[in-house]
Amino acid sequence: MDNETYLKFKRKWLNYLLLLIGVALLIALMYNIGFSDIKESLFKAHLDFVILAALILGVLHFFRAIRWHLFLNKLKLLPSSKLYFIGQAINEIAPTGSGELVKILIAKKRYNISRSTTLIATAMERFLDVVYLLIFALMGLFVLKGQIGVFEMMLPTLLILILILLVGFILFKPSVVGHIRKILLKFKNKVVVMLAEVAGSLETSLFNFHLENKRGLIAGVILTVVTWLLDGLTHFCLIRAFGYQVELLYIYVIVAVAWLLGTFSFLPGGLGVREGTYVYLLETQSIPPPIGASVILIQRFLLYSYFYTGALVSLASYKIKS
Repeated sequence: MDNETYLKFKRKWLNYLLLLIGVALLIALMYNIGFSDIKESLFKAHLDFVILAALILGVLHFFRAIRWHLFLNKLKLLPSSKLYFIGQAINEIAPTGSGELVKILIAKKRYNISRSTTLIATAMERFLDVVYLLIFALMGLFVLKGQIGVFEMMLPTLLILILILLVGFILFKPSVVGHIRKILLKFKNKVVVMLAEVAGSLETSLFNFHLENKRGLIAGVILTVVTWLLDGLTHFCLIRAFGYQVELLYIYVIVAVAWLLGTFSFLPGGLGVREGTYVYLLETQSIPPPIGASVILIQRFLLYSYFYTGALVSLASYKIKS
């Protein structure tokens, strides 16, 4: 087995391992709550609120596809939407970032879009999402004060904040990448030289992005806020489907904390971590764990329905055109 084959084999089994860990965490959560209690709760959901949540979620992902289209700024809406759904679908079954990597590869192979261009569009997407979620997670230190341990939220939030500040500094100050490139060029190692070339390409693409896409960036910021507000409304509707009600502000905080911890767990789709955090935080708002688990399971089912339908249709269209 050569080195390249070994690395592919190792990466493949690491993906499987992380997916199994996520599934195991989810099963452990459901076992702890009680499978029968969750099953009983699921059948109590009012279908009208579930349908409303599904419709809102559909609008949400339509807007996110538009945001991706604006950031990429190289394709029409339909082909860029295909990349969006394929990337999202893969992120739900593979470690965080896998979907973004696939989008970069497909964009290069099918549409001849440079890797650095797709990387920047992806990074802008993720950066704005995490900044929005981080703001609400920080609000949670005050909104949910006394209901959850402040220190428990403060440490991961602080680490994420430092990481986001570093990423933001690079995204909005392309000259920083140029300085990194100059430092790398001082070394003679082949790998380091390759990294310097990538850094140079990235710097150029960043400058071009900010020159050509100012309106797209502003629209992207607005769409980020709108889509996450809609996301909170889907959870509000699903909670109402079970006859409970939580203030929207609390829902936004709970979603932000659960999604951040799920994302930075690096498990596929935050599987297990997202659900556990969500159920625990909903319990602080007097929502019984079986109801909280039912809400997040329905929400994930709706997500899968959109992502995998979109991804399968997209992949089918590629095969037809080939």
